[in-house]
Parts: sequence; C-alpha cells; structure tokens
Amino acid sequence: MKRKTFDDLLKYLPRKAYILITGARQTGKTTLLKQLGEHLQNEKREHYFVTFEDPGVLKAVNDHPENIFFYIGRKEKMVDVQQKTVLLVDEIQLARDPSNFLK
Repeated sequence: MKRKTFDDLLKYLPRKAYILITGARQTGKTTLLKQLGEHLQNEKREHYFVTFEDPGVLKAVNDHPENIFFYIGRKEKMVDVQQKTVLLVDEIQLARDPSNFLK
C-alpha cells in the first residue's frame, strides 16, 4: 500500500539534495525505499539500493565513504553524468559517521 509519503518523495527526487526518512522502528521506512526503487525501475531510471545492515558494505563505507561506488557499480562502467542516479541507502545510522558519508 502506497502512502502519501511516497508521493511526497517523488516530488523531491528531482532536486539536487538528499532526503532523509526518519521514524520509529518497524514503521515502513525500508518498505518505502523499496517501493521507490520499484518505481524508479519501472521508469527505467538509474538507481541503487544498499543497506548498511550488510557487514561488508558497512565496513567498506566506514573505511572510506567513496567505497560505496564499488557496491553500486558506478566505477566499472561509463556513466552519463547528465543522468541523475538515485542512491537509496537503508540503515545509514549504522555508519560510524553518517554525516561524513552524506557529504
């Protein structure tokens, strides 16, 4: 079931910024991210979903934030820099320094 929040997210996607989704545990934040990913897939828009619950991803990002690019495949292929890529990150609070990662 899609919520009003989903439509709000779609409105903000074109902006050059990041969007934080916060809320209590078990309220559907991960589900919302996955629904957004499905929507982007249906529109054939480049996007990636990563979760910091994956110990390998978390360790790599804690070692250096740019290591995220190895998990999303951007360093292995030529990318159209004009096309916006959406990175959906779940459980970012698990990172050692989430604000540094976002910078």
